[in-house]
Amino acid sequence: MSHFPIYFIGNKRKEFKYIEPLLNFDGIENIIEPFCGSSAISFNIWLKHPHLNFYLNDNFKTLINVYNLLKTNDINDIFDKINEYKLKYNDPVEFRKFAKESNCNGDDIDPIIYMFLRKSSRFRLGGETLKMENHFSTKLFTKPTKLQLKFIEFVKSPNVNISNDDWFVLFDKFKNDDKSIFLFDPPYIDSDNTFYNSKARNKYDYNVYEFFNLNKINTFNSHIYFILELIDKNTNIFGNDNIITTYDKYYGYSHKTTTHAIYTNKIYLKI
Repeated sequence: MSHFPIYFIGNKRKEFKYIEPLLNFDGIENIIEPFCGSSAISFNIWLKHPHLNFYLNDNFKTLINVYNLLKTNDINDIFDKINEYKLKYNDPVEFRKFAKESNCNGDDIDPIIYMFLRKSSRFRLGGETLKMENHFSTKLFTKPTKLQLKFIEFVKSPNVNISNDDWFVLFDKFKNDDKSIFLFDPPYIDSDNTFYNSKARNKYDYNVYEFFNLNKINTFNSHIYFILELIDKNTNIFGNDNIITTYDKYYGYSHKTTTHAIYTNKIYLKI
């Protein structure tokens, strides 16, 4: 069962068991996810280390709107509003039409609508995203699970900071802070990464792979961990000597298995 109250592709909850043993929290004050997604790693760290500061950032504005909605509203009220949409669009044809009209792939749609769409169907961002009927359910949504309620408690915590910036904003602030752990889970290098590039809202304009190809992770004092596919392109950027572990990951959506690696500038902490 997922901790996140909506379906979200890229959830790292099943991979945390590979990541946790590699992290040394001695003297650590900040946990930072520049591409937070569902924040599975930070949430699982918080369960054992609730005193730490957490920085959750994502360039996808609608997702951050969902976080802010969860942070400032009662989850029962949120579910009541979602179910109002469910009652109104409880038919696959009407649902598809509503999804298109709502710009379901947009970067800034109403978070209640987005949660309704995500909880009703497993559509993907980009490409053929509206092939949703196979996942559509007519059932009303039940209340959150105990684990999801715990996640909402995490989001509402005063030491959890949420932002919708380019990844480099947080990195620039904490890159040489040895009390900070960066957990990088960017989009795959062979994917269209323009979605995660800077939108020139600030002075930043760095693709994450381009940046670390020019600025090696070993040159920074913060604790940096990249969770990536084990392919030559990534190893050429982050260094074979910086691989601290590898593991196989199964994708239920595509029924494929790939090997992943965790690259770090703190390789001496390898166990």
